[in-house]
Amino acid sequence: MPASCGFVLLFGRKIQFHQNCHISLPFRDRTSRSGPDVKRLTDAFRLVEHAVPDASRAVPNHSESLSSSRCLVDGWPVQRALAPLCSYNVKIGFRHKHTKTCRLIGLSEETLNAPHMTTHYVDGRLIRPVKSRRPNEGAFYQQNLTVWRPNLTAKTLWPVLLICGIVFLSIGFGLQHVANSTPEFSHDYTYCQAYGDASNRSCADIIAWNQGAACECVVKFTLDQHFPKNVYFYYALENFHQNHRLFVISRDDGQLRGNVEKTPSGRCHPLDYVHRDNLTLPIAPCGLIANAIFNDTFSLYQQHRPVPLIGGGSVWPHERELKFRNPPGDLRQALANFSRPPSWSRELWELDEQNADNNGFQNEDLINWMRSAALPSFRKQHRRIDHSVTPFEEGMPSGSYSLHIRYTYPVASFGGRKSFVLISPSWMGARNPFMGYLFLAVGTLKVLLSCTLFVVHYFFRR
Repeated sequence: MPASCGFVLLFGRKIQFHQNCHISLPFRDRTSRSGPDVKRLTDAFRLVEHAVPDASRAVPNHSESLSSSRCLVDGWPVQRALAPLCSYNVKIGFRHKHTKTCRLIGLSEETLNAPHMTTHYVDGRLIRPVKSRRPNEGAFYQQNLTVWRPNLTAKTLWPVLLICGIVFLSIGFGLQHVANSTPEFSHDYTYCQAYGDASNRSCADIIAWNQGAACECVVKFTLDQHFPKNVYFYYALENFHQNHRLFVISRDDGQLRGNVEKTPSGRCHPLDYVHRDNLTLPIAPCGLIANAIFNDTFSLYQQHRPVPLIGGGSVWPHERELKFRNPPGDLRQALANFSRPPSWSRELWELDEQNADNNGFQNEDLINWMRSAALPSFRKQHRRIDHSVTPFEEGMPSGSYSLHIRYTYPVASFGGRKSFVLISPSWMGARNPFMGYLFLAVGTLKVLLSCTLFVVHYFFRR
């Protein structure tokens, strides 16, 4: 081979360019049975032209090349733009053994031996020309990485399943122990007896006959164990489908964000307006979900000593800042032309008489209620014990307690039930045995499968 021959890599093949060099570059015929693959041939020429941007200036005199209007291969035309590439002889062979000659532009030896034109090695690494689409020879790019393929047989699987089963059972028993040791007390007061009623009727019967009436009842209970610090008071409802579609969408989020200048949303219908004193007033907050807010009130005593119940801790800061905001200015004046929901007994600006910041759309009980529960039986945090008052600094001591309830929320008419819950959460939160049961079930299943594979391997192997 002459020393002045240059090299270029096209489609993984080294092509030599010289006035006296002839290179056979096979192309598969994909267009027809009689002609060459013109598209691939054109792409090859374009790759050469792109890899050597100064190719047209390498040989000053190439008038003979420019005089050719097109380059023919087996009678197949190559694009006119590639005609100036004709100067040197390159022999191109096809699958059908047709051989034609197309002249490529002359390239100087310096250009052909440039690093961006040749495939060379640097520090033992293969360096390819610029714009080469051929992937690297590394194991990652060639998908030849070393892998571990386990041999899954009964002999190898049963010890793994046994170990995993023991681990899962251990975690399950630990979670069950934590759940069972979490103090919790709940009491159903749906049919609590009305205080001072001569007929010994329940409060559920009284408010069923007198809609909007209030009933007083007293529930006495005993705590058998000490409740550590951070005791929370919840109310629980059963068979109350707060997740019903029509119930959930019946609200006006713009109004809840303090934008009371606009008319209530049509989704609040039929609780969007109310007729009172020959006036039609918009309702704030409008909708079914706000109208059905839980409104029982509680007072807790320990042997005639009041147990301080305070709010706070059940609302995220972003809810007050973004989702629930009061209109600017005086709240009562801003809501003067609005009416409260029909089932409410107090106005929106007087929901909390002790804390002025806990009124309006930013009332904690309202925000907590507007978070719809996913299941028909749910709990919502209502109050918490103030541990700054003696003797509740370390929690709630065991003993006798009494809960005075102002019963106004009807649930018996639709078959629902309500109760109150005292919880002292652990590091896992409130008592929830579900995770313990889940780990125990999975661990038991793994142990059974391990025993089955052990029997199969040692008694039924061939």
